[in-house]
Amino acid sequence: MAYRIEVTPSARSELASLPRQVQRQVAARIDSLAENPRPRGAQKLADDCYRIRSGDYRILYSVADDVLIVLVVRVRHRKDVYRGKPIKQILRALDELLRRRRQRP
Repeated sequence: MAYRIEVTPSARSELASLPRQVQRQVAARIDSLAENPRPRGAQKLADDCYRIRSGDYRILYSVADDVLIVLVVRVRHRKDVYRGKPIKQILRALDELLRRRRQRP
C-alpha cells in the first residue's frame, strides 16, 4: 500500500528556499517515502516521528499508519534542523491532520 505524502506549509517554503539541485534531490527522497515510510537509515526521534538524510539536509516527518499518511514537517540543513522544537511541532501537526481526516465522511 502506498502512503500519501503531505507537506506542511512551513516545510514547503523551506524546500522552496533550497538550491534547485538540492530541491530535486530532497523531493525525490520525500517521494520515496510513499512506498517505504521507514527506509533503511531512517532515525526514529519520538513516537511516530522520523528523520531521514538527503545529503547535507535532513527531512523530519511523521507516519500515520492508520490513515496511510506521511507528513513532512521540516526540511533544513543538518546544522539547523534541530533548532527550535521540531518534535512538538511534528506531533502537533500530525494530531491536527488526523483530526481533520477523521472528521471527513
